[in-house]
Amino acid sequence: MDQGKKSLLLVLLVIVLGVVAVLLFLGRARRGSHGVESIDSAEKTWMMCTDPGCQAKYEIAKKEYFEFVENNRTGMQVPGMKCGECGKTSAFRAVKCGKCGNIFLYGAKGLDYADRCPKCHYSKMEQDRKARGG
Repeated sequence: MDQGKKSLLLVLLVIVLGVVAVLLFLGRARRGSHGVESIDSAEKTWMMCTDPGCQAKYEIAKKEYFEFVENNRTGMQVPGMKCGECGKTSAFRAVKCGKCGNIFLYGAKGLDYADRCPKCHYSKMEQDRKARGG
């Protein structure tokens, strides 16, 4: 191979490596500011055990929950976490209604707002959307 072709290949290699480095940097920057790492470790989320003999309701660190989701989700399916009370893998994310205090499974109302209370029908998501004019 002559010197000209070697120089051209070297230049192309440097350009490709530069593009890859920029893409990796941008991907990490985007993940770092919006991913699980950005969740405040003091934030909490409700959990509810679906085992009929337990049905415990308790809070855990929101970051812990989303790390579990990130590491255990298969497609759109999120398996149950180990319940903090009974130890079975039957604990799922829950919501505490801001109006009546009822604690229920996140998304219990199906295609409606995920935080719609099955007891009093209040949804903070809906109220927030209306307040923004949406």
